[in-house]
Amino acid sequence: MDTASLTLCKELYEVSGWKDTDYFYQFVEYGDLSTGYYLTNPTLEMPLHANAYPAYDLGYLLRRLPQNSWAGYTDTSGQRGYALAKTYAWNKRGNDIDKIAECRADTPEDAAANLAIELFKHGILN
Repeated sequence: MDTASLTLCKELYEVSGWKDTDYFYQFVEYGDLSTGYYLTNPTLEMPLHANAYPAYDLGYLLRRLPQNSWAGYTDTSGQRGYALAKTYAWNKRGNDIDKIAECRADTPEDAAANLAIELFKHGILN
């Protein structure tokens, strides 16, 4: 499962409150061994506790972004350069569309999460 980074998932959760995901980043302590955040599905694995954040995959994010949103890789000389997510809306005259926001990241999941955060900050998502 590819999801946005833990840092972006935390930030998006704080502005959105979206928590109906299948996967979560959950803090797990195993003594001195492997302590940290792990991607988990609480219906199949351990139950969630207070130190968990929703993990947002690209499908989840695209279903919640406004219509006319796009996320994918740009092509730089036949290579995947960086991921880009953007949202467009009709202008006030209704005869053309304007770009509302655009975000870049290493992965489409991170780009889409950044876009959602940006749209919450602008009051477009609520």
